[in-house]
Amino acid sequence: MFLIQSIKDAVMATGADPQRVFVLGFSQGGAMALTVALTAPQLVRGVVSMAGRLLPAIAPFAKEPEALAHLTVLLQHGSQDEVVPASESATACNLFAEMRVKQALKEYPAGHTVTPGMLKDAKEFLATQLAALSGTAEAA
Repeated sequence: MFLIQSIKDAVMATGADPQRVFVLGFSQGGAMALTVALTAPQLVRGVVSMAGRLLPAIAPFAKEPEALAHLTVLLQHGSQDEVVPASESATACNLFAEMRVKQALKEYPAGHTVTPGMLKDAKEFLATQLAALSGTAEAA
């Protein structure tokens, strides 16, 4: 998968800490981010999926729950999304909960778009996660 190789290449090229890599995506990008979390969890610490969904064809490639235990997932969706129903994020949230992955689902009064509220919440989520990894209490 091109995205998996791209993550590996970016970590190597930048010298980034692989334990601090988060992937964020909107719509199909959200689906891709969730796919990486399920199939190559060793590459990421967490995911923000905005209006994404889990593709059923990915299920057979999902790693065991133990391999996903370190992940944190934020699923965001517009409640009036006319392209990808908000129920898709709820379904993904339930799957991650069954696999004992820390997850949160936030719905927004919006269609298939990224709202300022989504961006604010994603920023706060990422800042909180990175602060926890750094051992600092303050989120940016």
